[in-house]
Amino acid sequence: MIGVRVYDGKTTRGQGLGTDGRDPDFSFINPNALEYNNYTFYTTNYAVFGEHIFQITPRLSVTPGFRYEYIKVDFDGYFNDDGKLMFEDRTNTRSFPLLGGGIQYQINDEINFYANITEGFRGVHFNDMRVENPNLEVDPDVKDSDGYNADVGFRGQIGQLLSFDINAFILAYNDRIGVITREIDGEPRLYRTNIANSRNRE
Repeated sequence: MIGVRVYDGKTTRGQGLGTDGRDPDFSFINPNALEYNNYTFYTTNYAVFGEHIFQITPRLSVTPGFRYEYIKVDFDGYFNDDGKLMFEDRTNTRSFPLLGGGIQYQINDEINFYANITEGFRGVHFNDMRVENPNLEVDPDVKDSDGYNADVGFRGQIGQLLSFDINAFILAYNDRIGVITREIDGEPRLYRTNIANSRNRE
């Protein structure tokens, strides 16, 4: 199986003064000159992916897979910094392969052995790049997270009443994006950045 994915998106986000009436009204007083921030985000994503089951023997099968990603994220706009409008124009482009594979072996008619490993990816989001919060700073060099997950186990059925799946797995997550406390200009502030690597096992 082979497939492709094409995505081209545009997101606008703004913050400004609204009306002071009692009825719900989500319009801006000055829509063409927002007082706090005004951004346009563009995302382009192309991907091609595929996998195939190779039946090596009547009992053994191998399933390799791949995905190749191209991602481009850019934004332009401005934010209000103590009464001064600060303009930004940033672009982040990257491309990379993601690989995976699995194997299955039918031990007998009731029991199956399996093992899989797959690379993973979590891209930087809009909110990771620009957050309008006076109590939160964003690392301008924040980067994508990556990792992998793998599992191995036995599954099958004993008789007509009992089925089972005994397995172990690991989920590796590198360069996780999170929030820490950091001293900025002599004051403790919340800071969003790549904070750590993590491993979940069972």
